[in-house]
Amino acid sequence: MNRLLKLFCIVSVILVSVTTSGFASNWLVMEENSTSVYQVDAETVNFSGEDTDKQLEVWMKSLQKDGAGTYNVAHYLVKEKGLMFILKERTISSANGAILSSFQNTTDKWNATTPNTPIGSIASRLFAEYHKNPEAFTLQSLTNNLKGAGPFSTETKMKEATETAVDLKEVKKALDDELIKMEDANGVKRFYVRDRRGPALFSGITHYVTADFCLSIYGNAKRAATLQFTTEDTRAGTHKEKGPITIQVDGKDWVLSPSQSDSGGRNSVMYIYTYKLPDSLIQSIVGTKKPVTIKWMHFYNNSWENKERIIPDKTLRAIQLMYLGCTNEILST
Repeated sequence: MNRLLKLFCIVSVILVSVTTSGFASNWLVMEENSTSVYQVDAETVNFSGEDTDKQLEVWMKSLQKDGAGTYNVAHYLVKEKGLMFILKERTISSANGAILSSFQNTTDKWNATTPNTPIGSIASRLFAEYHKNPEAFTLQSLTNNLKGAGPFSTETKMKEATETAVDLKEVKKALDDELIKMEDANGVKRFYVRDRRGPALFSGITHYVTADFCLSIYGNAKRAATLQFTTEDTRAGTHKEKGPITIQVDGKDWVLSPSQSDSGGRNSVMYIYTYKLPDSLIQSIVGTKKPVTIKWMHFYNNSWENKERIIPDKTLRAIQLMYLGCTNEILST
């Protein structure tokens, strides 16, 4: 009975996090293309200012169609004149409602957009519809005339708890089998999945490459995704490394610069880098069904060597389970 009660509570929390952003929501599909569905919350659409300088406030939700179920909810202010916008805040969540990252804008800087962007296109349509009849403005006529890849029901919601892209039993098994390792210290839960290649022995030469994909969950539910990347080479001679690395997912490259770096070793040379993983990269990693490759450059003696490591399928699945399924709520059950 206690287990069922806990499960009910988890489902309730997830459903609330999916359908609200601190207010009662009425999400309506506005646009759709081959990769994403864009909705606005009708309850938050608000126009202000003079007719010659109208301003729009709106919350927009975008759902990826890659099967992972990740989505983001963003709060925008948009000026009709010049089509300028401020992104006030944004939260990116996994299919089960776990917050992958959040952003809070602390400036009042306006940025330019165009009608070719999701928020630019939707705002332009909202402004145009509003000017037709401000007193009788409604979103219904716009949601019945979608742009993009065809009809998509306005009843569409984010995947609910029973349809999550990750099986919670699979997450728990990965934790039990220590494919996902967990450390708990000072109120911070740190998860990581390790991909380690080596030793590769040739004439006494040992070479290690270690990639630790990490997820830290703080007491306030803030999440941080990082990669600690380490190389070790025992070949005698001159070694150098360039800090930036490239992570390739589905043919797209993310070039990352280290937030921290170190080197050392006596009988070998070791380079240690830490990278912050951007939200877009995390979304691509958790949604891909293809290999993920890490690329870097290593200087040995008189030339630079192009190196790469393809993450094994089993390890990649553990990384996906960690980013999708490791939450404070799930771990408490």
